[in-house]
Amino acid sequence: MINSEQFELIARALPILGNADARLLQEFQNKAFFAHIPEGRDVFIEGDHVDAIALLISGVVRVYKIGETGREITLYRFGNGESCILTANAILSQKNFPAIATVEKEAEAVMIPLRPFGTGSVATTCGANSFLSCSPNGFLLLWQSLRRLPSAAWIPG
Repeated sequence: MINSEQFELIARALPILGNADARLLQEFQNKAFFAHIPEGRDVFIEGDHVDAIALLISGVVRVYKIGETGREITLYRFGNGESCILTANAILSQKNFPAIATVEKEAEAVMIPLRPFGTGSVATTCGANSFLSCSPNGFLLLWQSLRRLPSAAWIPG
């Protein structure tokens, strides 16, 4: 659950929340959660099941693969107000995470669970199992983050 102080911080980073309807905002505050992630922590490793998408409020996350020779190959980094395109892809394609995501600079994020809502919620009313796909507002939250990714997502590093 997101408290009012955390919600204000999140709303500053994600102004699209100002356009969401009251019911969706209430569900968002009740089901999403705020995470503090220390520097050096792996958020995902290759093969992990993805059950939430992180919208970064502060910090930097590096996404990379290990090459055949054991060398780390940076795919991209993301920071404030952004999200990981590979996480979104894993959720939407129902596949496991294909790389490693490690926090490079201490981070704060709002975590939106893949299947957070129970019977009678907006999600089930929409006939969907996922907050991100259940309504235009849910999709807009995801889209707002994804469109802020660098246009060249494969940044050497």
